[in-house]
Amino acid sequence: MFIKGTISFDVDDVSLSFDAHPISLFGVTGLPWAPLNIKEHFGREVKASVRITAPESFTFMTPAYIMREYNQQGDYMGVKFRLTNE
Repeated sequence: MFIKGTISFDVDDVSLSFDAHPISLFGVTGLPWAPLNIKEHFGREVKASVRITAPESFTFMTPAYIMREYNQQGDYMGVKFRLTNE
């Protein structure tokens, strides 16, 4: 199941934010790599801020890992959540 929301995170000196993107319990897929570099940033741990707007708006923070997706359309970035009980 997916719900639309906003995911934001910082990597090195770069702040990224993706609005109205499908988010699941496990993370986010299909994000563009630019301006990040696949070889340099793949597997990097980040602190993700996730804002869900429906049915009620709420925001949570979670540790996450930058993943690589490769399919017939090309290379994409994914962010896999490492959810905790907090």
